[in-house]
Amino acid sequence: ALAQAGKPSDALVEFATIQRQHPTEPDVEFKWGLVLAQQRRLSEAVPHLTRAVELQPENPESRFVLGSALWEMRRPREAAVHFEEILRLHPNHAGAQQALEGLRQLR
Repeated sequence: ALAQAGKPSDALVEFATIQRQHPTEPDVEFKWGLVLAQQRRLSEAVPHLTRAVELQPENPESRFVLGSALWEMRRPREAAVHFEEILRLHPNHAGAQQALEGLRQLR
């Protein structure tokens, strides 16, 4: 809620507190990573997004944001792995389909 209210710094402090209390909660890791990614702090976002995927591997949203962050960090092979896994689990995921097509055009 703080991130949506235009207070991402406050949200990050809150995520850190919540994460210490609930270290295996994938939603906390995902939202923490998402806020960091939205701030273009991709190298900080990736570990949280990776943890969210580890905790809840079937969640396409976490994988998509992680793949997108990796793509933006010029790590296309790693990004493709996540987009492909999304499509394996959710074959009609339009975002993953478009992302893979974009990666293929770069080759």
